[in-house]
Amino acid sequence: MEPVMYQNVEPLIAERHSALRLSAQMNAAFALKSQNAPLTDIEFFSCAHSHPILFAKTPEDETVAIALMGLSRANNLYVDPQTHQWREATYMPAFFRRYPFIQMKDEKGERSIVGMDMACPAVNDESGARLFEEDGKPSPTLDNAIKFLATFEAGLTRMKAFAAELDKLELLVPSEVEWQRGDIKSKFSSFLKVDEQKLDALSEEQILPLIKNGYYKLIMAHLFSQENFRRMIELSNA
Repeated sequence: MEPVMYQNVEPLIAERHSALRLSAQMNAAFALKSQNAPLTDIEFFSCAHSHPILFAKTPEDETVAIALMGLSRANNLYVDPQTHQWREATYMPAFFRRYPFIQMKDEKGERSIVGMDMACPAVNDESGARLFEEDGKPSPTLDNAIKFLATFEAGLTRMKAFAAELDKLELLVPSEVEWQRGDIKSKFSSFLKVDEQKLDALSEEQILPLIKNGYYKLIMAHLFSQENFRRMIELSNA
């Protein structure tokens, strides 16, 4: 997903980027081709009102939670194709809100640093909020971005623990959604969801830790969010 959004990432260094600014006039064109977005635990309830929350396997066979943006590859139904604005009254995942910033490793791979997509049209050296103060320290804009990235990454770490617990309990099963427009039948598959029968069959000994950890509420938000497939099908048929 990130290679679609981020075209020219550079680590932010005061000596090299002291003149950089970030314009507030930025649309969501960068997200046009993102079909899904990794999701953190603190986003589940907000996201559940707009997007289907699904689970998927990474190439490394790791289970991750995602918010679905489109029913076909390289398609985001929540970005207006004409204005490139995010659709009103729908949730924009933190994965997109962090743009054009991104957390990355330094050259030695030893510590996390902040990078920026220099190809972003909002990045310039003439107008907008400064990224560095005159003394080279991060400006409030950059400082807020650093904090946002840290919160986002911490959320992804917590999500790994949640997904691992779902795997341990064998609650996730392959699923698919089918719909029809006229004579044309379509299907979206290759995702995982919690099997409600398996969930109901858990013992009290298995359920209590889920409730204590807040995982049971996340499962409920995930199941509730499946109703958003109807809205997505309507958008895709528009």
